[in-house]
Order: sequence, then C-alpha cells, then structure tokens
Amino acid sequence: MINNNINIKTTINQAINFFMNYLYANNNSKQTIVCYTTDLNIFKNFVKSNFTGVRYIQQLRLSDLNQYLAHLRKQVEHKEIQAATMDRRVFSLRSFYSFLYDDRLLDYNPASKLKYKKSQNKSVPNYLEEHELDHLFKVIENTNDRNKYRDIAIFACLRYLGARRTEVTNLKWSDIHFTTQQIKIYREKTNTYSLLPMHPKLVDALLQLYNATFDKTKEYVFISRQGNQLSKTAFNSVINKYVNLASINKDFKITARIFRHTFCTIAAKKNIASQKIMEFTGHKSADTLSIYSKMNTSHLSDLLAAM
Repeated sequence: MINNNINIKTTINQAINFFMNYLYANNNSKQTIVCYTTDLNIFKNFVKSNFTGVRYIQQLRLSDLNQYLAHLRKQVEHKEIQAATMDRRVFSLRSFYSFLYDDRLLDYNPASKLKYKKSQNKSVPNYLEEHELDHLFKVIENTNDRNKYRDIAIFACLRYLGARRTEVTNLKWSDIHFTTQQIKIYREKTNTYSLLPMHPKLVDALLQLYNATFDKTKEYVFISRQGNQLSKTAFNSVINKYVNLASINKDFKITARIFRHTFCTIAAKKNIASQKIMEFTGHKSADTLSIYSKMNTSHLSDLLAAM
C-alpha cells in the first residue's frame, strides 16, 4: 500500500506514477502500460488546460470528470477520435480511479459515478480484398530488392497468421518447426504462447528465407541490414514500401492491423467458427491463466484450408 493516510495530498503526476508502478508490479504487458500512460497523460493535460489551480488528484470532483467526458464526446462527434478510443480512455480513467481509491489515495471514487456505456455501434473493420493480397505478393516477388525473401515472409506471416506486428518481429528461428509445419507465436498482449499449424504458403516463404539467409546463427527471423532484430520503424517501412509499389489505394491507412482484420474477415466470410478464429489469432478469454496456450493444432487445420 502506497499511502495509508487519505489526508495526504497527491499530485496528479504522482498519482499516475503510482498507478504505472502498480501495473508494472502486476506484470501487465508493455503495450497495456503504454496505452494507460497515453490515456492518463491526455486526461492530465485536459485538467491542466481547463482547471486553473488544480494540482492534486483529490481536488477533482465528479463534475470535473463529467466535463472531461463531454470533451471526449465532442471529439467523437467531430471525428477527431473514434468511439473505440473514447471507450478506452474512459476505461483507463475508471481503472486509474479504482486503483487510487483501493490504495487509499482517495476517500471516494468519483469515476464510479460516471454515466457512460461502452459504444455499441462499432464500425466494420477495414480490410483488403483477396485479389489485392494476391497482387501485393506478385509485386514483392517481382522486385530485385536484396531483402525480397524477408519481406515476402513478413507479409506471409500477416496474411496466413493474422499476426500482430510484435508477434512477427519477435519470431525466432527456434519458434519454427518445419518438420511438423508448426509455429510458436508469443502473445505479448497476454504473455502466452500459441502453437499453430502453418499454411503451406507460409512454410514455403519461411523456408525460402531460411535458405537465402547467409548467417544462420541469427536468433531472430526478421532482421535489418545491420543484422539486428527488425525494429517497429523498419517493419512499418516494409509495409508502406510495398503497399505503395502495389498502388493499393484505400480510404484508410494500410498497416499490420489491417492485415489482421483481413485475416479475420476472410475466415468469417468462409464460415469459420468465431471460436477458431479467436484461438488462431490470440484473442484469449479472461480465464486463460497458463503461460502456454495448450492448443490442439489439428482442429485449426480447416481454418488454414479456407485461407
């Protein structure tokens, strides 16, 4: 417990830092902590801009939080943020205040009185058509780039695994079992592993990359020209490069997340059960406690056949 005396004032900055320490201590993923940090800093900046003289978290009341809620609603109405972003920011605020109250930094929790229901009308995720994916792969195959085989394998992971960016960049050669045609994916979001069957085209792409790799002592599958694990920036550059070369024009930015949406959309269109899609892409239920996802890979093979 950080503070046994609820009469001691805590600055908003201190309160956020206490909450971050709590998240770290409870083994929350880096991504989760980054999201909370971003959301709470936005809240802190709103308070600074709108409530002159407010320095301590104990000074804020329910009416102040409602004003922040109204601000977020206006941002959604003006399309400055998405409804899902507002959902997350409100969730972050409620979690933050629950922690402060439970840790006796506050004598009451004003956020518990906020009248807000999570957005129900979620927009259909953006995705690519199958013919666009086929065209994209042809464009990569026809290039003379020295990293062509690496880049084909990156897109194959996105296309046939529906993997997140970090799941791709964290791949190690020891995670790939060519004999059994299985791949082990580390789910950073849930701190679990999934053992998945590989689509034949993914097997081919990874084998092609392995055979073309000069230094087979490298730990990571996807490396930079300097021989280091591929960075987030370099990964994004690969995506942007080939999307532009393929002249795929959409009214949304094509990122790794779009390929994940595409994987799920194609599978759903082909009547693959949602539970199988969730298992394959790493959307885990709350009761998943083991660090390893004990999956029977054979029952997911029909999903791959549809892809």
